[in-house]
Amino acid sequence: MGIETIGIALLMAVIYTLLGVAKSVGEEFSPTKAGATVVLGLLIGVVMYASGMPITEVNVAGQLAIYGGLIYTIENIIKAIVRRAK
Repeated sequence: MGIETIGIALLMAVIYTLLGVAKSVGEEFSPTKAGATVVLGLLIGVVMYASGMPITEVNVAGQLAIYGGLIYTIENIIKAIVRRAK
């Protein structure tokens, strides 16, 4: 387990952001939304690193999927809370 955990979570956040931009035909790019997604990925990586979650070459793909799922889930929970609070 090492600092690579944070880098992999951050990489997944960037990939997730790029996929969101690619699917959003006709929508204007929002640096704020993109930045928030990357920061969320970074925070997930920091939490995983602090908790001691191991990362090996064998499970990198699995870790990327987990981080992507966490980013998607947490981001949508935050959006739901913010929208309901308005």
